[in-house]
Amino acid sequence: MTKESRSKSLKSIFERKGGIGRYTLIFSQMQGMQQQVILQKVSLTHQEVPVIGSFRSANDWLLITTDRVIWCEREDLKSIPSSAILSVSPSQFGEVNKQKMCRLLIRTLDFGDVTLDIEEGPPFFGIWNVLKNFATRNKRKDESGRISS
Repeated sequence: MTKESRSKSLKSIFERKGGIGRYTLIFSQMQGMQQQVILQKVSLTHQEVPVIGSFRSANDWLLITTDRVIWCEREDLKSIPSSAILSVSPSQFGEVNKQKMCRLLIRTLDFGDVTLDIEEGPPFFGIWNVLKNFATRNKRKDESGRISS
């Protein structure tokens, strides 16, 4: 799968299963200054395309690319490759109303468990499903010994 087709597929999942919010958008629809702040802090590879961005401030943002999940919390930049995602689930099941969920627990292969704060509502469900897509692809890779498209 090409990086362009992968990007298109992830955008489609985000839009069908959730959608944009106040802070969370398809990356290309974000304000230019927001894109610039994120891209100044992230070195994308030539094979990597930014897909979904969430921007609350210069020190509180999330970027999902075709290859990674990258986020900044209080000036602390963190990243996990999409190939390391094993499973994704809400960390608040039963604690809050479904529409108020805003925390995702990501279990990874080599990076331990990661909890991300996500904008509640449609962005939460869109991002959850995009990350579940990464986990599903990785499971298929494990079963077949290669990445399936």
